[in-house]
Amino acid sequence: MSDVRSILKDIDFLKGVLAIFWGAFLAFLTPFAHNWISYPYSDALLAGLYFINYFISTPIVNHLVKLKTWRKGLSIFFSLEFISWVSVYEAITTFTS
Repeated sequence: MSDVRSILKDIDFLKGVLAIFWGAFLAFLTPFAHNWISYPYSDALLAGLYFINYFISTPIVNHLVKLKTWRKGLSIFFSLEFISWVSVYEAITTFTS
């Protein structure tokens, strides 16, 4: 039973790390998207990437832990991705202005 718990904790950890990575990626991509694409389309692109990143990260985690974990870590992933996206973006805009 403890092996199952450790695997589940690993899944949460891996999805959390990938969420922070994708959030930072979106933060660096946001200024470029706003400069290259007009207003409603750039936000739609970024929101689409925000949701698609989960479907990119989950197969990576599934391959690493050898389990099918589509619903495990869903809220952790989106929460950490959004928090890291906003915090890194705010840091970028604060230090470059």
